[in-house]
Amino acid sequence: MGWVRIDDTHQDHPKIVAAGAFAELLDIRAICYSARFETDGRIDRVALSLISRDLPRPTVYANKLVKVGRWRVASRRDKCDGWIIHDYLDVQPSKAERDAQRAAGRDRQRRRRSRRNGVTDADVTPESHRESRRESHNNRTEQNSNPPTPQMFEPEPPATNGQRAAAKRQIRAAKRDLNGGKR
Repeated sequence: MGWVRIDDTHQDHPKIVAAGAFAELLDIRAICYSARFETDGRIDRVALSLISRDLPRPTVYANKLVKVGRWRVASRRDKCDGWIIHDYLDVQPSKAERDAQRAAGRDRQRRRRSRRNGVTDADVTPESHRESRRESHNNRTEQNSNPPTPQMFEPEPPATNGQRAAAKRQIRAAKRDLNGGKR
């Protein structure tokens, strides 16, 4: 998932203020980790080591978050060796909800494609997609069989050293003529 929901008053929440700035950073990273890997708010000990990079003593800050009630220690029924983010599923969509949204999106896209293409159960594969692009390109080139009109002028190729020297001589001669032959 590419986003998480974080209240704009998160940094001012009494639990976060009591835990401190490093704990706040750990909490936000944990929320992002949980959304990305769809753990539904579960943070195991391995995940803590991943999300706490550059933070000194991450377990101290995890315990601070537990102490203030932002996290809780996971039990055996949580199927996690670590912590659970308090009320994570009240704010973030669960893995099951995201899976249902993805399935609905696939079905909606399949129906849209079948209406647009007149095909009942068509999946787009790289090969068939390439063929359809080639066909549409061929159709466009047949319709636009007129060659493009040439440009009015072609840019000159870059000057060689001899051409530059000749141009400088011509400029000097023109200046002499303007000054009445004086250098």
